[in-house]
Amino acid sequence: MMQLIGERVRMYRKKKGWSQEQLGAMIGFSQSKISKIERGEHGDWDSLSDLRLIAKALDVPIQELCPSVFNLRKITIFKREIGC
Repeated sequence: MMQLIGERVRMYRKKKGWSQEQLGAMIGFSQSKISKIERGEHGDWDSLSDLRLIAKALDVPIQELCPSVFNLRKITIFKREIGC
């Protein structure tokens, strides 16, 4: 899962023509933290608030960075609502 998120972050960052340093500077992360995110390494970054910051900087909905996570959440909520 983290690998997929990292790949998507890298894809959107490159679409913007930004370096890891540039993206990091926009959101207060080091280049090394952005690099870890893009490689899908677990660490101090794997929180939803970090993904929100990245998505906002890249100007994409957070669901674009981790669509499967949000789809699973929607399914879980729906199942609860219908009593499954």
